Amino acid sequence: MGKRTDYAALRAGFGLARGLSDEFIQACERINPPIEAIHRLVTPNGQKTMDEIVRRAVADWQAEQPASANQTSHKALSGSATADRPQPPTFVESKGGHAYRDAPTNGNKLPADHYSVRVTYAPMPSFADLKKEFGEDNVSVIFDGREWKLDSSCVGMDRTPGEKIFLVKDFGRGWESEEAIAWGRDERTSVAPNGYRPATHEEEYEFQKAHPEIFNLVALGSFALDGDIRCVAYLWSDGYRRCLDCGKFDGEWVASYRCLFVSK
Repeated sequence: MGKRTDYAALRAGFGLARGLSDEFIQACERINPPIEAIHRLVTPNGQKTMDEIVRRAVADWQAEQPASANQTSHKALSGSATADRPQPPTFVESKGGHAYRDAPTNGNKLPADHYSVRVTYAPMPSFADLKKEFGEDNVSVIFDGREWKLDSSCVGMDRTPGEKIFLVKDFGRGWESEEAIAWGRDERTSVAPNGYRPATHEEEYEFQKAHPEIFNLVALGSFALDGDIRCVAYLWSDGYRRCLDCGKFDGEWVASYRCLFVSK
C-alpha cells in the first residue's frame, strides 16, 4: 500500500480537527504559554514553527514503527541539526531519585523529585561561552558578566564543592517567590532536616548540566539587577532548544514554572 498523502481529506475530517483542537488546548493548559505565542502560530512568522510541529509528529510516529519501516520513510527528516531545524534535546535517565513526572529512575533511594548533583561553584562561563553552549539567541543579557548577589535566604550558605541534594518543586499552581522561599524554609524531610533554600544561578547551571532532561526551573537564590528590577535565572525549553533566561523576582510565577531548591 502506498503512503497516505491525501492531505485534503484532513480539511474534511471534522472529527480529527476537533480532536486536534482539544489536544492542543489541553497542551496549552499544561504548559501555560503566553496567548501571544499561540496567536503567532497563525501568522507568517509562525509558519516555520508549524512546520517543526509537523516534523516532530512525523519523527515521533516513525519512532513507533518497526525498524524496517523507519529505514525507508522520510529521509529528509533525518540527519544532523541545522540552524533552521535543530535536533530536539536528548532526554537521559535521571541520576537522582524518582525522576520528574514519572521518568525512569536508576534505583537511587532519594525521595521523589530529589537529585544528587556534584556542584563545583566554579565561576559561570562568559556570556560568549554561554551563547556557544545554548545558542546565540538563547541566553539572556542578564548573564553578560554583571554582578549577582545572594538572596537573604542564601546569605552564609555552604559553598564547599561536593554533592548537593536538589529538589525540583512543582507547586501545581501559580506561586510567588517569597512564598516559595518560605515554603522551603519551613519544609522538613528525611534529606532536608533543616529545610531547603532556593538554588542560586550557579547551582542551577550545574544542575542542568547534570540533568538536561529537566527544565522550566527557577533559581531564586541569587539575583542580578536590570535597572532597579531584580532578575533571577530561569531555564526553559520548547523541546528543540534550551534557553538560559531570566525572570522578575517580584510578581507571580505561573504553574508551569518549577522552583529549584537545595537541601540545607
